[in-house]
Amino acid sequence: MATDGTGVARLMDDLPAQVEAAATTATPSDATLLYTYNPFDRPTMERFKAMLVDAGVGDVIGDWAEGTGISVLVLGWLVAVGVRLATGSATVATITAAGIVTGAATGLESSELSLLVLAIGCGSLFFSHVNDAGFWLVKEYFGLTIGQTIKSWSVMETAISVVGMAFVMLLSVFVL
Repeated sequence: MATDGTGVARLMDDLPAQVEAAATTATPSDATLLYTYNPFDRPTMERFKAMLVDAGVGDVIGDWAEGTGISVLVLGWLVAVGVRLATGSATVATITAAGIVTGAATGLESSELSLLVLAIGCGSLFFSHVNDAGFWLVKEYFGLTIGQTIKSWSVMETAISVVGMAFVMLLSVFVL
């Protein structure tokens, strides 16, 4: 590309043709990958949650929880933590965990349901890592390395999640 403005103008003139060429040569899996990459896209999050719920993940987790006698609050937190670690997105973790524990939440009183919402929210903050947009925002804004960001931001997010869950469990003693 030329260093003067003509090279930029030529590049911009060719841009529609380049986009069209890329679109016609992309395979369906490429298009799906590009579309589903954005974790903040609501239809993508809802499809992911629906896929897990339709696959029976919620039923399996609900059956396991009944067999172990685990608190629905701890269950919601653990599911949100698992999804957060797998996807990196707090939004996806919240929506997916809510869909998965819906069966276990049936019949809860409004106060316990409110605590479940808080527990899922706390779990969705657990260990921000490289799949999280916030991780990169903090890394770049503060000029940190990936290791420094994990040692500071990720540890802080984990502390918020664990301390928040401890407060939810403490509240449950007084509310329930």
